[in-house]
Amino acid sequence: LKFGAWVYIFFIGRIFGMDKIFKGLNPAQIEAIEHVDGPALILAGAGSGKTTVLTYRAYHLITKANIDPSNILPLGYKLYALLLKQHGSL
Repeated sequence: LKFGAWVYIFFIGRIFGMDKIFKGLNPAQIEAIEHVDGPALILAGAGSGKTTVLTYRAYHLITKANIDPSNILPLGYKLYALLLKQHGSL
């Protein structure tokens, strides 16, 4: 994620609280964000909010679970990028 996205998430979370962050998310997304017992694998279709969940999850881990940011590694990968990597062009 770009630095600006992190700043935005932290600003919204700090100023408005987690209830504003959770607004508009479905129960599965909220469950993934609040999961703190070990790593989480988030699989979902295109446009389903995976990047949002990864960002909010990192925020939640840092601010609510007191996890050191250096111990968080959110990864996202798009199928299109994978196909480009494998085939060179589409």
